[in-house]
Amino acid sequence: MKRLREEGDPEETTATEPTYETKVRLVPDVILGSDQKITSIRVSPGQRTPTPFKNGRMGDHTISWQALVDGVLAPLHDLPFLHAVDHLRSTQEEAHAWSKDDTSDMGWLLSLIRGEPQESDVREPRLAMWHEATIYFLTGAKKSWEEAQKERDALKSAEALLGAGAVPDVLPASILDPGALPAPATLLSAGAPPAPAALLSADPLRASSMALHPVALRPPDVVPVTATPPAPLPRAVVPMADLTSAPRETDDDMDIDDMDTVYDSMDVDAAEELALATEKERRRANANIKEGEALVRLGKAVAHHLAYLNYLPFATVPADGPVSIGSSEGGPRQILIAYEKAHPVPDLPPPASSSPEAPEPVPVDADELREALWALFDLDAAERGAHVKYLADPTIKSSLDAPYKRLDDLSAGLGIPGILGSIEENREAAKATFLATSYVPPPKDKEEDKKVWEGLNKDIKRAEEEFRGNNRPVYDAVTSIRDVFKTIDAMFDKQKKGDRIKIWNCAYKAHQKILLAKQDKSRITTEIEHAAKRAKLALSALLEKHLRMVAAAYPASVQAAGFLSPSPEEAATERLKADLHTGYGLTNDAFKDDKPLGVLLGEVKKRIQAMPGLTPAMNNHWVLDTKRNQLVVTYKPGGELTVNGRAPAPAGVGGMGCHTTAWITQIQAVEQMLKQPKQLEALHEAVITDLKSDVMKLDALLPRLQLKGGQLLSVFNAASQVLKAGDVQQAAEWYLKFRNMLPFATVNAGDRGGGRERPDGTLNQVYDGTALSLEAELVQEEFEEKNQYKKSIKARRTAADVLESHIGDWHDHLKEYVKASALRLRDQADVIDEWHKPGEPRAKHAKTDGGADPEDKADSVPLDKVRDRIRSVRWKEHRRVFKLARAKR
Repeated sequence: MKRLREEGDPEETTATEPTYETKVRLVPDVILGSDQKITSIRVSPGQRTPTPFKNGRMGDHTISWQALVDGVLAPLHDLPFLHAVDHLRSTQEEAHAWSKDDTSDMGWLLSLIRGEPQESDVREPRLAMWHEATIYFLTGAKKSWEEAQKERDALKSAEALLGAGAVPDVLPASILDPGALPAPATLLSAGAPPAPAALLSADPLRASSMALHPVALRPPDVVPVTATPPAPLPRAVVPMADLTSAPRETDDDMDIDDMDTVYDSMDVDAAEELALATEKERRRANANIKEGEALVRLGKAVAHHLAYLNYLPFATVPADGPVSIGSSEGGPRQILIAYEKAHPVPDLPPPASSSPEAPEPVPVDADELREALWALFDLDAAERGAHVKYLADPTIKSSLDAPYKRLDDLSAGLGIPGILGSIEENREAAKATFLATSYVPPPKDKEEDKKVWEGLNKDIKRAEEEFRGNNRPVYDAVTSIRDVFKTIDAMFDKQKKGDRIKIWNCAYKAHQKILLAKQDKSRITTEIEHAAKRAKLALSALLEKHLRMVAAAYPASVQAAGFLSPSPEEAATERLKADLHTGYGLTNDAFKDDKPLGVLLGEVKKRIQAMPGLTPAMNNHWVLDTKRNQLVVTYKPGGELTVNGRAPAPAGVGGMGCHTTAWITQIQAVEQMLKQPKQLEALHEAVITDLKSDVMKLDALLPRLQLKGGQLLSVFNAASQVLKAGDVQQAAEWYLKFRNMLPFATVNAGDRGGGRERPDGTLNQVYDGTALSLEAELVQEEFEEKNQYKKSIKARRTAADVLESHIGDWHDHLKEYVKASALRLRDQADVIDEWHKPGEPRAKHAKTDGGADPEDKADSVPLDKVRDRIRSVRWKEHRRVFKLARAKR
């Protein structure tokens, strides 16, 4: 395994990411406030860290995943960036400290679970790898942050020099209005010619920057110094050229002779002033890039730390059933979050970076809060993983031999040992010996022999019923013995050629199944021997960890519920005792000090008591920034886009819906778009192109429930957010949401199995034409059915009115597209109305500001063409997106 660099290692010539696959797809989005403190860390609920089990199932979390995430993230909130890095490093080092002690309890538990039925062989290597990765990303985050601060210090120096010097007759507009500076990506173009000598100052750093960054060489738009600078724009708004107009000539189109002419026309003082201003812009860009790198790396460190915690023994245990438990954690968490928001700790105004809205007070109900806190811990899963059943039920050990004795008795009754002979010494020789001799089945001629044979048949049936569902290895062995019985039973009347080889094969298979069952008995025997130590180590560690996580995340609830009273160890063991009492139907005698469970409770109490002090956190303001982020997008300067989760489905679509074009293909298309030199502009242009497209013209055909739910409001809101986004990360996230809201990108009909989400799928494999066709049929039916069409007409006209009422809420570039959408909705409503009422006059509506004739219904669709229009337009769009997703740049 490749070793990752850590602090103190020799510097490399270039910074590199880990060269091996860490398997962690989760990438939280770290957000800073204006005070450079962490205000939020967004984690998509649709993305989890890898499972430790070889069957690929997630298993059951003992500490709920959400409580684990909250407990890790809460302490980072409101910390300065480097403090957050140091805190997470300390937490990770503490979690991994066991690896340096060959006699550690954690090491013993890892060795104990090694080789268990569902245990994979990658747990220990991945724990080591994810520890290294966490430290690596934290080291990189710190380095990038410090480099960003150096750039900011240099920026202050440039600003000071700029402010101290004489102001020339002309200055770049970007100097007068720092808020309108170009996005960082525009400052880092490559391939510019050397700077004119007149611009190179005595400062070698400045000289090198002039040579390396062509923005320093391009003659900027200039304004008279007497001009009043425009007011700085909010961070969320980026100046944007009119994307619908023809491209104008830019300064980039000028050749080197033009640039030399501009610079030669400036005096030395003006040139020096321009050089300082250019240096300021370069420093600002570099600082932003390095800060972005630092945030992405901290997010990756958080992800690998969570993966590490989730891989520790008993953090998850194999599911006890066909599906894993976990869907019930949302309700209890909502209770706790609501209480935390209403009871800030300390009882002070929240930080400026948090939401100013004061939540309604929540009545204190200590019992409800206590149950909510415990609901985030799955005691049943913890007890199952810790093998408490062997301590709670002593009869398991005493009755262990009985099933295996029955297997031997059934095997002997059928004569299986005699058939197989000396198989343990030489299988092939034993088989040859059996086949070379005549086989005489057990006697069945006499009445008493028949009774013996029928009795054996009944014994096999009883064994099948007894072991079905509660002892799979023994049950499998019994069913193999049943096959031997059937084969022999068929030979009583007449032996046929090949019967003996059938008998041998059935007998051999039964023998192998019996051996496997006995191996399982050996495993259980070992589990019983280690149960006491396993249970005390696992339960004490899990309970202490749960107490620590909820105390960090929900301190107000912990205090109000008296969750840690009278002491953390007392609270934990009392809850454990109550659960064992009801779960196993035990009496108080089972918990006496000299009984296995009494000893267990005493050991758990002692171990929790010895752990570092458990107290509620001193701050819970992190909850003011909590919200459910189904989609979390992160973007590392340089081109790395990470998408966790999925965009919300339109209202009126159940669950996540069915994607006509696979979600992974939509992501791949955006990744290709971001390989262009001007990523932000590419996303802006893509939105406008999509709004002009035939896909958008399907808006008038949307199902009425989706129109009533506000799908088109969501389309234009997402489009507006893309155009207003201040950086590529924000724009990419909103663009993916926008794409998911476009008409029939996500449909309610069809199978939600997700089988088309294939990264390397073919054109047809990543297209759900079946779901789209079903949806198109339903839309056509909605338009044609007598009991539905009036509702459909009303939904279209109402949606048009609502759209126009919100037109001022969105980016100015969207007005014409909002009006066009409203017009299409009304036209389609008229088409439906006319189809049902031929010859009757339809309602008139005014022309749009753009002069479009409302009588021209070129974009409306005749009812007999609705189904085909939806399918053909979406198929054409799918081919376009697929081609983009597979493009090579």
